[in-house]
Amino acid sequence: MKITFLLTSADGLGGTQCAILTQASGLARRHEVEVIGVFRTADEIPFEIDPRIKVRHLVDDRGEAQRPLENSTLDEAACSALQRTPSRYVERRWEPAFNALADAEVAYALGRLDSEILVTSTPALLAYAAQLTPAHVALVAQEHRISELRGATGEPLFRFAAQVDALAPLTQRSADWFSSGLGENAPVIRPMPNSLPDGYRPRASLDEKAIICLRRLVPEKQVEHAIEAFALVLPDHPEWELRIFGQGPDLPKLRRLAQSLEVQDRVRFYGPTSHVAEEFAKASISLLPSKIEAWGLVIIESWGAGVPVVSYDCPTGPGEVITDGVDGLLVPADDAHALADGMRRLMEDPDTRHRMGRAGLESVKRYSTDAVVAEWEVLYENVLAARRAPGYARAKADRVAAHRASTGGMGFAPAVAPGERQLADHDINATEQQWMTARPELVRSGGRVSLVSDRMTPADVRDANLQLVADALTGAGEPFTVLRGSRSRHRVMVTADRFGAALRTLADRFEAEPVYVEQLDARGKPGGVATAGALPTMDRSGVSGFRVFRQVVTPSGTMRMGPRYGCDVEVWGVDAESGTLQPPPSVAIGHALSPEAQRRASCRVGEREYPTFEHYTRDDMDDVTFPIDVVYSWVDADDPKWRLRKAEAMGLSESPRQAREGASSSTAAARFRSRDELRYSLRSLSMFAPWVRHVYVVTDDQRPEWLNTEHPGITVVDHREIFPRAEFLPNFNSHAIGSCLHRIEGLAEHFLYFNDDVFLGKPLGEKNFFLSNGLAKHFPSPTVIPFGPPEDPQAFHFLAGQNVRRLFEKEFGRTLVHSFKHTPHALRRSVLAEMEERWSDEFARTRSNQFRRADDLQIASTAHHYYAYLTGRSVPGKLSSGYLDVGRRQDHPLLTQLLTKRDRDVFCLNDTHDSELPANVQEAVLHAFLENYFPIRSPYERVGCSLSEPRSPVAQG
Repeated sequence: MKITFLLTSADGLGGTQCAILTQASGLARRHEVEVIGVFRTADEIPFEIDPRIKVRHLVDDRGEAQRPLENSTLDEAACSALQRTPSRYVERRWEPAFNALADAEVAYALGRLDSEILVTSTPALLAYAAQLTPAHVALVAQEHRISELRGATGEPLFRFAAQVDALAPLTQRSADWFSSGLGENAPVIRPMPNSLPDGYRPRASLDEKAIICLRRLVPEKQVEHAIEAFALVLPDHPEWELRIFGQGPDLPKLRRLAQSLEVQDRVRFYGPTSHVAEEFAKASISLLPSKIEAWGLVIIESWGAGVPVVSYDCPTGPGEVITDGVDGLLVPADDAHALADGMRRLMEDPDTRHRMGRAGLESVKRYSTDAVVAEWEVLYENVLAARRAPGYARAKADRVAAHRASTGGMGFAPAVAPGERQLADHDINATEQQWMTARPELVRSGGRVSLVSDRMTPADVRDANLQLVADALTGAGEPFTVLRGSRSRHRVMVTADRFGAALRTLADRFEAEPVYVEQLDARGKPGGVATAGALPTMDRSGVSGFRVFRQVVTPSGTMRMGPRYGCDVEVWGVDAESGTLQPPPSVAIGHALSPEAQRRASCRVGEREYPTFEHYTRDDMDDVTFPIDVVYSWVDADDPKWRLRKAEAMGLSESPRQAREGASSSTAAARFRSRDELRYSLRSLSMFAPWVRHVYVVTDDQRPEWLNTEHPGITVVDHREIFPRAEFLPNFNSHAIGSCLHRIEGLAEHFLYFNDDVFLGKPLGEKNFFLSNGLAKHFPSPTVIPFGPPEDPQAFHFLAGQNVRRLFEKEFGRTLVHSFKHTPHALRRSVLAEMEERWSDEFARTRSNQFRRADDLQIASTAHHYYAYLTGRSVPGKLSSGYLDVGRRQDHPLLTQLLTKRDRDVFCLNDTHDSELPANVQEAVLHAFLENYFPIRSPYERVGCSLSEPRSPVAQG
């Protein structure tokens, strides 16, 4: 085979370069291998490579200005201009290093490629290869980072993945993630590990009092945790030192940290090194404190010297390489104290240190160059064999077209959250296989065996996990107490004298059930995961309890409810003489609970009563005890009757109406278009805010056909019921409608105002929007309300905000600057009523405008917040929010990130009157996203009312 590897630069000192060049050297023994680096950044390659490899670079980046390295007639001025011009193939948010000069050289190089296989090493290079590689060349995309956590830099992986012949991430978790997102449009996906470079490796004696941390000095590597942990153990081990190898922008900060902790004399900063093996051989412990780690090449480099590793158990990588307690230690992520505990264990126990070092030498054999290169050869040979098979080209073309049809060509793909791994139970795979054999309805999701349900909300899963624990303990006669939990988890207390028996009970009850447990350290942070049946064999030293959970996944696979919704079983100490209970440090209830404070009571969760302490049944100072309602404003622009009313209000016939809608943002179709957003926003309420008392949907004599209007928790309110004067109707002005919300009969004093394109992204509580004393929260945006005419003369939201500014300057002598985020607006009914009484003329003028106009007031989403703040009834709050315009091409890949991470409290999916994408493309992508983010139907939907299918973006786009 002739194989070409494409790197951003082949002379860098990074893990990707090391992995690719090691693989290339192994393949060069039996194949013709070429390495192309787009940029030359150094005079020499810092790694030893097989001399048979042909290495060439395309663009010289060693001077002030870039120049082509191959024969070129471009002069300095042309090169300089091209260097300043953005790449047409690689968007800046994917990789800012590429430019038009790189475009020209990469296109020239790939266009002349005579290899059988081209291998890319980053998503940005995949973008080049997918668009420029000749059809006769097989394309394999290697991924050397955590795809699930990449963000914008990973967009090409979904946009172009269907065009590759094989995709090779580092871990099985990443492979599963790609398979779930790409579905039937996926190429061959095979996880492939890195290998340890060949050559002599000196063996560490493990008697040196030295700890090594070899990392890039960047935030995600968290080298500061290594220094903080070392500072914790140094007083007891002053003869040890911490050696930090690497370079990066965090170096000055790390030096200052070492000085502030007074460990600068025992922390050595050595800079980058090309003698990695020798440096590991001088150490006795290796540290890996990364926040995220794609795989862990440094782990096998440590093992190559026989050095055990203490690593954070971050989402992927180390946990798939290290066997905890055998060849290294995995400690809870982001916990410097746990990292220190791991270091101390190896520092103080040389026998364990040497045992783990010997185990590492055995483990590293799995990652020898010969072993890993043999796997690559099989993959490459299979790729070429598949391409020679009849019909392959047709099948690949269909796969690419189907991928485009399902994503609108925008790069969006339904995807699940990154997988979670297990570490504490080494026999877990065999146990899980027994579960799945006994119960075929179970599935594997995110690395765990799961129940499948399209009905259980997060709150249901949380309550079910409490019931699991309570049923098991009650059935065995084991006493327990339910403590005050959170909106995500319940808590159960077991006294120390019964803790062992309680764990045995849980193990016996769930040995054959798909139930997992997660260790909680002394600070309540989760660590290793095991099957519940392994509880009696797990180390309980330093453990404050265990989190018990049965994982549930939706049929789509895109929503997984795991340990976040588990039930924490905590161990509390007991003073035998006084009967005082001693909670773990993680419990914010004080150091002791006297017998007088242990009065028993019961609490109700769902349909069941549970034992608790009497004081847990009382309302705390920060508990929100008042009812909170939700109000939506909604319209269906496809309703013929509504369209006629709108046309009559505009004084237009159908044809001129359409022409004018395209020119005015106040009347544009996008402002009134319904794509079932209300259905999914209501699902977000049901899934993530079950505490809402009642929902009101404000409409113009319309009813969504799917809405269950018989449900006692929802009421449809017509504009006629809230507008004070009939001559203001029909009304198509959201500012006017917002000025009437407080007139809804039966509405609670405290309510949330949703536009139907606003969604809750994860479980939230009442305190996210209101304080317990009744104060509302508002969420300022960094967006400034212009002080002059807005750039868009039809930006009526800015004009309405400017009108509010003028009013407040007149009334209060205060100038408002910022608008507010696209979130649910926390409103007080009495505040709106008071504002109407004070500014009756202004309210009347806004209500009289049937369409948005330049003299509107933005009342519900702006004026209320500032007025309530100045009169002591609202305070600034914080929500993590997202805003995406589904009419913008570049926003569509961000939907995959949003779906994968599920890290936003709220988000808004808007479209504007000047969208660049056709409506049917927007509709297809939006429908796919919403159905996958909110797969659990709400009680507000009529049974048997199916979803409408979106139009094909290819057929009608």
